[in-house]
Amino acid sequence: MIAKKNIDIVFFEIYGAYCAFELSTIKEIVRPSAIFPIPNSLETIVGIINIRGQVIPVLDPYFIFAQEYKIDLQKTKKHILIFDNLENPMGMIVDSVEKVQAVNVNDLEDLEKYNIQNIEQRYITYVIRQLNKQLDLETVFLLNPETLLNDIYSEINKNEIYI
Repeated sequence: MIAKKNIDIVFFEIYGAYCAFELSTIKEIVRPSAIFPIPNSLETIVGIINIRGQVIPVLDPYFIFAQEYKIDLQKTKKHILIFDNLENPMGMIVDSVEKVQAVNVNDLEDLEKYNIQNIEQRYITYVIRQLNKQLDLETVFLLNPETLLNDIYSEINKNEIYI
């Protein structure tokens, strides 16, 4: 059996941090014309979007970060990553999508090497160090969508919120 050497990653920026997901966890990336708020919903749900007749809740992932943030829907470029989860579709709003790129698995580093303070470590799978356009070394957090979505669904069920 040949081990996988590269994985496709979608890189994005949110709250000034560079993050990523494995592309296989993302169904699509959209730029909707409108996000409709849901009254009395969780703070983490900014609203819903309609993609080809399917209503999808949109997550503001501010809770990933240790500080209090709230996305500014007026300033963000409103890219939404739709997770490839057919049971309970969910989207996550990000400031911008930077690129999709193959990354060598040898470039994935464990968290133990880093003193990460501005992001909840349980949402991070690996750290990717790479050169950016200015040839500066950048730290990119490869996030775990399963942990992130499980936390959101748990909160939705706990609060008996229907989306």
